[in-house]
Amino acid sequence: MICITGPPKSGKTSICAELNGRGIECKSADRIAESLGCLEGGIVDIDCMNDKMLSLPRVIEGHYSHLLRCDYVIVLKTDPSVLEDRMRLAGYSKEKISENIDASEIGIFESEALERLPLRRIVTCDLTGMSIPESVLAVMNKIIEAEALTSKG
Repeated sequence: MICITGPPKSGKTSICAELNGRGIECKSADRIAESLGCLEGGIVDIDCMNDKMLSLPRVIEGHYSHLLRCDYVIVLKTDPSVLEDRMRLAGYSKEKISENIDASEIGIFESEALERLPLRRIVTCDLTGMSIPESVLAVMNKIIEAEALTSKG
């Protein structure tokens, strides 16, 4: 399973929708958590998800997807000022915006993924300045690379 992660509003959901439209199965970690009964009071139980996910999607997206049983992790990045604008428009509090940008800037997604996977299975995809089609192509290339790597073991 290839996990697409990154801070809120980095483009995960938009890219997932585009991947599905192009024939690459991509599912939302939140929807999977809810369907498995692993979401309570807005909190996702990662252990529950890992225990209950019997059939794994080809690609999964979510800001915590890198904590699941991934074969490969793609971390989305974009300019912090763009993230700040997107989060503000989505109604995030100043504290939550700062927390999410700080997490991205210090590399928390990469660090947490590294606790589960070797470095060669974790890549960063900087989408700064890219349109959705360009972003999708960049992520698709990372998926192709990931599938080639995972098929080699």
